[in-house]
Amino acid sequence: MVLYRIARTASEGFPLLALGGYILAFLLVFPMVFVFPPLGLMMFGMSLASLPFTWVIGKGLIAAESAIATRALDGGRCPQCTHRMQTVRDASTTWRCEFCETCFRPDGRVRSDRIVDDLPVAASGTGAGT
Repeated sequence: MVLYRIARTASEGFPLLALGGYILAFLLVFPMVFVFPPLGLMMFGMSLASLPFTWVIGKGLIAAESAIATRALDGGRCPQCTHRMQTVRDASTTWRCEFCETCFRPDGRVRSDRIVDDLPVAASGTGAGT
């Protein structure tokens, strides 16, 4: 599931990358306002015009991560650790892997709280004692 890890890393890191880009743009635009105001205003307008594209790219990365995770979960595998489960995932509930204890929402995204006591744990026949 290398593709899942790449998609998850990209969707988690993209907001910080975009923020860094906008901070860098601000650091370039601010002195330009005093040196050559029309160029500063043009760069400011370009950064504002790029906001919708940034939002679309972020949503696309989230959708790609969700699609890859949902496909793996529907196939009976945890997308994070790739262990095979014996239980069938109910697509309407949150699911937790018993090996890596990663919690997945119904849409395939990882929940921010890793361990939730009231979630069903997927059973597997590959562990010790089964």
